[in-house]
Amino acid sequence: MLGWVEASGMTVTHLMNLNTRTIHAFWTYETDNGRVAELHTGTLEPA
Repeated sequence: MLGWVEASGMTVTHLMNLNTRTIHAFWTYETDNGRVAELHTGTLEPA
């Protein structure tokens, strides 16, 4: 797991499970209507 804060204030958390080849990315950012959170998932393909 790796997390950081961008200069814009966006927060990012990135999780990778290389055994199952899955990725989860979670980030939050500020909008005019308040803070928004998004969760994205993906799968790694073998090279």
